[in-house]
Amino acid sequence: MKALIVDDELLARALIKKHLSRFPQFSQIEECSDAISALKTLNSYSPDVLFLDIQMPEISGMEMLEIADVKAQVVFTTAYDNYAVEAFEKNAIDYLLKPISEQRFDSCVEKLLQNVGAKEETINDKIKDVQISEAYLNRIVIKENSEIHFIPLDQISYMEAYDDYVKFYTTQGKMFIKHKTMKSLERTLNPKDFVRIHRSYIIRIDQVTKIEPYEKDKLIAILKDKSRLPISKTGHTKLKNAIGI
Repeated sequence: MKALIVDDELLARALIKKHLSRFPQFSQIEECSDAISALKTLNSYSPDVLFLDIQMPEISGMEMLEIADVKAQVVFTTAYDNYAVEAFEKNAIDYLLKPISEQRFDSCVEKLLQNVGAKEETINDKIKDVQISEAYLNRIVIKENSEIHFIPLDQISYMEAYDDYVKFYTTQGKMFIKHKTMKSLERTLNPKDFVRIHRSYIIRIDQVTKIEPYEKDKLIAILKDKSRLPISKTGHTKLKNAIGI
């Protein structure tokens, strides 16, 4: 088995390597100090197991997973315990709290070895419906070909569901698409700034200029960019509560 360790702390990487050295099943071990270099390494190395720090500079571990096609079993490592992710309960994924004890690491490896040969599933499929942390997002990270875009949420006008993807429309008139579900996205947005007005649309509240009737008993929201988006009955209630009317 091949392992890849991604952590910006040298001592943290060294500890995981020390733990792994006790298991002959891991014949190759590579390491990266940041997500950018890890993205490049993934293309050529194809690890079986990825030990991934969550909080790293520039691109976090979670953001990295959202823009990479990772087929490895993923083990999250972090010094913080405020990440409530129910996906960690799956045998294919584990969650190690630093400093990682030998006993806890052994338990993790046991899970990994039991899962060898299981049906491959990208990490995007595993986490797309999961709430990542208690904090609200402040940006969206999207990979297009070889380019990585960081889009501040205050530049998002609205979001549209597109099968298992979400389209992000910016105030600059651009559109980006990301593999994510509206359900998981909605949980990570600050309700003071965003509201889901329809099963297919989430809007930034300060982009609304007018609410108008549309056909019988139907409403639409008109945004600053002239977009006209349908409002469901539930969405109308949410929108009224959000803007205080």
